[in-house]
Parts: sequence; C-alpha cells; structure tokens
Amino acid sequence: MNEKRLNSIDIAKGIGIILVVIGHTNTPFGIGKVIYQFHMPLFFILSGFFYKDDYIKTPLVFLLGSLKRLYGPFVINGLRLFFIGLLLSYLILGTTGFSFLGGLKYILLIISGLNSPQFGGGAFWFLRALFILRFLYLFLNLIINKIENNSLKNFIIFVSVFVFLIIGYKTQFPYTISSTFIALFFYYVGNLYAKNQKYIKMNVFLLIPAIAVVICSSFINKVDLAYNTYTYFSLFLLTSICGSYTILFVSEKIKQNYILEYIGQKSLSIMIFHFLSFVTINLVIVFLYDLPIDRILDYPTIKEYRWWWLLYSVVGVIIPLFIDKIILGIEKMLPHYLIITFWFEKLNTKKK
Repeated sequence: MNEKRLNSIDIAKGIGIILVVIGHTNTPFGIGKVIYQFHMPLFFILSGFFYKDDYIKTPLVFLLGSLKRLYGPFVINGLRLFFIGLLLSYLILGTTGFSFLGGLKYILLIISGLNSPQFGGGAFWFLRALFILRFLYLFLNLIINKIENNSLKNFIIFVSVFVFLIIGYKTQFPYTISSTFIALFFYYVGNLYAKNQKYIKMNVFLLIPAIAVVICSSFINKVDLAYNTYTYFSLFLLTSICGSYTILFVSEKIKQNYILEYIGQKSLSIMIFHFLSFVTINLVIVFLYDLPIDRILDYPTIKEYRWWWLLYSVVGVIIPLFIDKIILGIEKMLPHYLIITFWFEKLNTKKK
C-alpha cells in the first residue's frame, strides 16, 4: 500500500470527520441532510479499507487489537465523559441527576459497552458497531478459509454480507445491532475497494452525477444509520456509495495536505470529544443572549441560534485536538504499567 494512497485515506478521514462535526450542528440550507446521506457509511468504508486477508492467520492478534483500539477507547473515554458530565451538571444545576446506585449502574453499562455517556453521541455507537462487525467479518472469512475456489469464496462472502444487510434493515435489535449489520456491508465495500483500487479510476464524469444523487436524495430521503431509519433504504445505499466516492475523489485530487491529513489521523479523538466541545459555544450564547444557565447543557447545540453552526463546527474540530494533546502528554508521564491498561491509550491508529 503506497504512501500516496495512505495520504489520500487520511485526507478522506479528515474531510469526513469535519462533515460529521458540521452534521451535528444545526446547519441551514439542508446541509446537515446532505451530510447524513453518507457520512457514517464513509467511515465504515474507510475502516474496511484496512482489513487484510492475512488477519485469518493470526485471528487472536486481530481480536486483541480490536479490544485495544476500539473497546479500550470506548470504555475509557466513556467514563471520562460520564464524569465530566456529572461535574458540569453539578456546577450548573447543583445536582448530578444520579443517585449512587443509578450512577454505578450507568458506569457498568458503559464498561459493558451497552451505553454511551452524555456528550458521547454518535462516536460511541460507531466504536461499538465497528468492534462487533470486525469480529463478524473475521468470523465469516475464517469459515470460508478452507474453500480453495476464490470465486466461490467471494460469492459466499457477498451473500453473507447481503443477508446481514437485509436482517439489519428488517429488524430493530437493541444497542444498534441492526445498524451494525448494515454497517458490515459498508465495511465489505471498503475491503473490496482496497483489493481493487488499482482498477478503480476516479472519473470526473462519475463525480458530477454522484454529487447530484446525494443532493437530490437529501430532499426526499430522511436518513439516520444510528437509529436505522430511512425513507428509502435502497436510495440510502446508493447515496452512501456516491457520497463516499465523492470524498475519495476529492482526497485523491488533493494528494497531500498536512492539515487534513492530521485531522484525519486524529478523527477518532474528534469524533469522541466534539459534542463536549460544543459546550463552549453554548456558554458564549448563554451569556450573550442572557439565556437560563441550564441552556449550557443543551445537546448537541442550542438550536434556535442556527447561524452559530460555523463556530460550533470550528470548535468541534479544534478543541478535541487539544484534548488529544493533553491526553498524550499525560500518557508520557505515567508509569508503563498504567499505560498498557489502556487508561491513556492513544486514540488513533498508526500507519502500517
């Protein structure tokens, strides 16, 4: 995998996470609706890009890596945000909103992966879904590993992924399991893209209709992958591919951009902490417009002040980068035995 291609994937992740942050603000002109057509599928596609067939040779290493990279950040950052939420609630409202047993139950749900903290939002369902589908995709590949006919292998994988896609669409299992089954399809698409990238040419004549499909769909198709809701599911699949193609096209044309690459490499930090960062703009709005103090805790933003979406977006990208720096700085000061327990595990994958 060449360095140029890795740069373009980092840039795609950078553009994608900026769109995620923008999509979680109260944008005008239907911008958020356009973003929701493809923004989460894009990240599952980019994740699937890094899956390698060699993982079936060392499945335990792959699974332990998933625990470290996904479950670790889910739990540790979930607990961080939970306690930060308690502190903010106490300082602003004079109460945490939890009894001792209620708080303990919530902590156990975070540790078990079954709940997300306040200010967590989409980041935590994404981590849980990616954690589960990586296990599932590896399991499917292990099952067919002994089949010698590659065409038959590919066919079985395709059919299996398609079956999970239909099950996901037709059900509403708790803890976003149904959405995870659908996300498996996009992970599979990303894996196909990685295997066939030399045959896939980014063509401007495909770009224009791809953009048109996404924009037109935003007027008629309400989409939320996390809640597994779509007006037209088949159209959602199409717009997910078209939107992801658009971002990959742009990222390959940019070729190299340090800022977007850095943002892409830190995309998980931004995904985890951008909701918390919105509180700073809530605070400014509360004081400027003399709103009740409890409006600081409005989630994700104070909606009636729509034209603040740009500042929310900027802060939602920049502040998590500072938080990431602080976490890594603390990590350097900790004894090694604490670091390997994931309490200050780095939030982002490294290039191989």
